[in-house]
Amino acid sequence: MVMHSLREGAFGGFMKYILMSLLALSVLGLVFMDVGNVLKNNVGSTDVARVGSYNISYKKFDKIARLTLSRYNMTPQQAYEQNFLTDILTNEIRATYMLLEAKALGIKISKKNMQKKIAELVNPSRQEGQTLQQTLDLILRSQGIRENEFVDNIYREMVADLITQSVQAGFDKSTPESMAKDMFLFQNQTRDLEFVAFEEDEIKDVQKPDEERLKSLYDAYKNSKYKIPELRKFDIAYIDDTKIKDKIDISEEKISKTYDENIDEYKVSEQRVLEQAIAKTKDAAEQIFKLATDKGLSIEKAAKKVMGKKALYVPPSPFREDTLMEVIRQPVMDAAKGDIIGPFKSPIGFHIIKVKEIIPPGTKSYDQVKDSIRKDLLEAEISDRVYDLSTEFDDMLAGGASFDEVNNEIPLNIISLPAMSSTGLDKDQKNDVFEKSSLKTASQDKKDKPVILEEGFALQDAEISRVIEMPSGRFAAIFAKEVIEPSFKPFEEVKREIADQFIKDQQRAKNQEMVSAYKQELSSGKTSLAKIAKNSGKKVRKVKKLSLISEASPPLQEDHKPIIFQAKIGEYVNLPTESGMILAHITGFSLPEITKDSQPAIDKIFKVLGNESKDEVFAYYLYFLGDKYPAQINYSLLRQIYGSSEDGQDGS
Repeated sequence: MVMHSLREGAFGGFMKYILMSLLALSVLGLVFMDVGNVLKNNVGSTDVARVGSYNISYKKFDKIARLTLSRYNMTPQQAYEQNFLTDILTNEIRATYMLLEAKALGIKISKKNMQKKIAELVNPSRQEGQTLQQTLDLILRSQGIRENEFVDNIYREMVADLITQSVQAGFDKSTPESMAKDMFLFQNQTRDLEFVAFEEDEIKDVQKPDEERLKSLYDAYKNSKYKIPELRKFDIAYIDDTKIKDKIDISEEKISKTYDENIDEYKVSEQRVLEQAIAKTKDAAEQIFKLATDKGLSIEKAAKKVMGKKALYVPPSPFREDTLMEVIRQPVMDAAKGDIIGPFKSPIGFHIIKVKEIIPPGTKSYDQVKDSIRKDLLEAEISDRVYDLSTEFDDMLAGGASFDEVNNEIPLNIISLPAMSSTGLDKDQKNDVFEKSSLKTASQDKKDKPVILEEGFALQDAEISRVIEMPSGRFAAIFAKEVIEPSFKPFEEVKREIADQFIKDQQRAKNQEMVSAYKQELSSGKTSLAKIAKNSGKKVRKVKKLSLISEASPPLQEDHKPIIFQAKIGEYVNLPTESGMILAHITGFSLPEITKDSQPAIDKIFKVLGNESKDEVFAYYLYFLGDKYPAQINYSLLRQIYGSSEDGQDGS
C-alpha cells in the first residue's frame, strides 16, 4: 500500500496539474524533495545518506539495491548509469521519513498485529504440510534476507500505512470536468516562434590576457582549480584463495549426503521465463506494446525502435511467483505462454513483458545440482581456511613481518597501486586510479575501493593496517608505501588553459550583453528581428506549432520549453545554450478544438486527476517531512562505488 506508493514515487496528479503544469517540460525529479536545499552532498564516511539523525549505511543500501535490482536482472553499476540507483535511494529516504515521523508521533504496532500481517503475507506461498515458519524460512532464503530485516520492513510498511490513511482521510478526490478540459487544451497547445542564434565563439574583439593577468588569475584559482591534494601510494595484500582451492577436495560421498539432507531446497515451484522492456514513460511503453503486438516485432526490437540507445531491455529470465513484484504478479501468473502484457509501473519505469516459457514445478535431480553443491561446499571450505589464515596473517603483521615475509608462509596476492587522492583519483583529479590498476578485476566490481581509501588514508607513512575483511568478502591488509604532500600544478603547465578560459569568459559576457541589448531594442520597438539578423550576417529561423510533447529540434532544447510556453504572445525571450544565446520572438499560438474524438483523452485526464488526488496529498506531506527531517545524499560515495571512471572525474 503506502510502501508501494513510496516505491512508485507519489509525485503526480491533482496538485501537479494546478501548480506544476510544466512538469512534462522539465524533468523535475526530486524538486518536491529538494526545496530548501534538502538534498545535499554533505555526508562523510561510508554512509550513502543521512535523514535527520538517521544514517543509511553503504552496506545496508547495497543490500536493498541488489535485492531490488535482482528482479530486473540488473547490476548496481548498470542501474547507476541509468540513474535508477538514485531512485532506489530516494525511495529509501522517503520510507525513512515515515519511520521517523511514526516515532515522533508515538505510533507503534503491537506484536499481535505484526504476527497477523506476516501470516497474511506468508500464507499464500505455503505448501501442503509446511508450517508458516518453514514457508517464511524458504522465502527469506530465496530473497537473501534475514528474518529481522523482513520483520523490520513489514513494521515500516504498517506504520507508514497508518500515517498515510490519517493524512488522506476525508479528502474529497472529486475533480471538476472543466479542469480536465483545461488540462487537455494546455497539453495540446502549440506555439509559433522566430529566432536568431548567436554563438559565443563568433565574438572576436576580446582582450588577450598578458602574463601579469594570467599569473593573477592563477593565484586566484590555484587553491580551487589547480591544487594537487595529498596523494598516497599503497600496496594491498590479499589472501590468495585460488592457491588454497587447489588443496581442497570435495568427495562425491559428501556431495550426495548434502543433497539427501537438503532435498527440500531443490524443490522448485512453477517458473515463468519473462522477457522485458522498461521505458521511462507510459507513452513510450504503450508504443513498444503496440509494435510488439500489432506489428509482431520482438520486445527488444520494439524497445530500440521507440527509445533508441536509451532502451532498457531485460533478456529472458526465470521467475517464481513469490519473486515477482506485486504490481505484475497476478497478470504474469494469469498470462499464457507467448502473451505480451503491460505496461506496468514500477520504481524504475513502465514494463512491457512477454511470457516466453512456463516451467512446471518439480525437484531438481542430483545430476542437475551436484556441481552447484560441490561449488558451495568448496566455497565453504575455502572460507573457513581463509578465516583461519587471516588470524595468522594478522599475528605475523603485529610481529613486524613484511608482506613478502608473510607471503613465504601464507599465499598472498600483492597489488601495488599508483599515487591517488582520498577520492581514488590521480594527481589531475580526472582518472580513477582503480580503473587503471590490476585491482579493477581483483576487487570484484570495485567493492573494496571505499574501504581501501578510508583505511589507507588513516595510516601513517610506511604503516601497515590490520587485516580487514573487505566488502568483496576477502581478507587483506594495506601498506601506506608513500605519502606525497599537497602541492599545486605549475603555472607554466596551466597557463594556456587559463588564457583560453579568460577569452571564453569574455566572449560569453559580451555575447550575453549584446543579445540583452538587442532584446531591449526589440521590446521598445526600435528595431526588428529581421534587421538584427541582417546586420549580424544571420538568418531568422522560424518554428511552427512547437508542442509540449514533441521533441525540440536543435538549437532549441527541451529546457527552453518552460520559457517559451510561459511567455506572452509577441514577447521576446533569451534562451541560453551551451555555446551561446538564442533571441526568440513568440509570434503565435493555437489551441486544439475539443470534439467527440477528444473525449477519450479528456476522460483519461479526468480519471487520472481523480485517482491521484490522494497520492498528491501524500506527496505534499512527504515534502513537509523532507523539511522536518533534512536529507543528505553522499553522491561522491555512490560515484566511487558504482560509477565509471568518467563519472568520478571531478571527485566531488
